[in-house]
Amino acid sequence: MSIRSLEYFLVGSFLILVLGIGLYLLTGGFYEGGLPFLTYRTCMVNELTGWYCPTCGGTRAIEALFKGQVIAALSYNWLVIFALIFVSYYWGKSAHLILKGKSLTDLYIRPWIIWGWLFLVFAFTLFRNI
Repeated sequence: MSIRSLEYFLVGSFLILVLGIGLYLLTGGFYEGGLPFLTYRTCMVNELTGWYCPTCGGTRAIEALFKGQVIAALSYNWLVIFALIFVSYYWGKSAHLILKGKSLTDLYIRPWIIWGWLFLVFAFTLFRNI
């Protein structure tokens, strides 16, 4: 493993940890009902078109997930929760490759997975707005 790869891995891990803790605190992780200054902004796509975008409800879903309310998180936006799982898997896979001393070019995502996600996002957006 090269020094540069290790640096990227450590910096990335630290940033993810800091962002996760910050999100947990901002969403009211230690407070019942959240922090008073935290308000949800409305979605610009929804305001302009009247349609729900693929990530509408995603903030509430992640907040509910951090609070341990899995069913509520899935009811707000299940696509965001599955995308979080998908991204976490590939982040773990890339970390594993770095620790084994391999290059991230060995991280291959098959085209059918990418096309499947694009189709899923399109279908999810379409069906939630019908």
